[in-house]
Amino acid sequence: MPKRLRNGFMDWLYRKFLLSTWIDLQGKEILSKSAKSRPHERVFQIIFETRTGIGYLLNSLVLERKCIVDCGSMCCYFPGKRGSGVHIKPDEADEIADFLRQHRLGKGDYIKSALGKRGRINHFLRLNKKKRMPKKMLASATKLLSGESMWIDGDSLACMFLKNNNRCMIYEKRLRACRDFICRTGNMANALFTLGVIPPSYIDGCSIACLNKLSERFMLVFSDERMRRLDAKITTAFMQMVKYYLKSDSRMNSKMTELLELGSEYDDLRCDILKI
Repeated sequence: MPKRLRNGFMDWLYRKFLLSTWIDLQGKEILSKSAKSRPHERVFQIIFETRTGIGYLLNSLVLERKCIVDCGSMCCYFPGKRGSGVHIKPDEADEIADFLRQHRLGKGDYIKSALGKRGRINHFLRLNKKKRMPKKMLASATKLLSGESMWIDGDSLACMFLKNNNRCMIYEKRLRACRDFICRTGNMANALFTLGVIPPSYIDGCSIACLNKLSERFMLVFSDERMRRLDAKITTAFMQMVKYYLKSDSRMNSKMTELLELGSEYDDLRCDILKI
């Protein structure tokens, strides 16, 4: 996938973060104004909903990064030739050991240790030689952010902590590498759901191949020049509306109308690109 598509999504998230920061800087003044300006409650409501929406968006797509795609836990499989999975930091190895002991899961042969450079001991998750990736899953693998297929292959083995129901045995104490990782398919499906573009039922009814195509089209939304221009116009109109609101300038109403019209145009263009 072209680099501009990957950067388009990250740039869009960063612009939302900057806008939320700007709103927060005006926070006290906005709240003070809202208590005195009952006739302009609709404008305040738009400001409040925008800030709340951005907060929810950033929390869902950047901090929590929960995957809502039921792919059979493809990211928990690794090429069998590697012989091991994710690298474990020393403090994480101790946390996992404590978690297993507290929940009486036994020590098990979950972690592999190897002598690395400069005499340091490296820890890795072991792979389950009895649990190979089903061929059906391999044929419809999710995609990485680059657009390439996952690292899995025909010899891929599951992480030792992946249970038969495809759930992680130590999910509460899963590694930071596992917490931070999400494939493009999962990330875009999450974004589509978070933005209210499609309902969860739509995602549940899609095959992985279908979601791969949908996620690629959604990436185009953020790199499309028309969308970028519209997004910039929406941000400008919003900021001007807030400034007029704080000054009790009647022009805030015309800016509110402009903002709503631009938002509707943005939604229509997004649906046209997604073809849904």
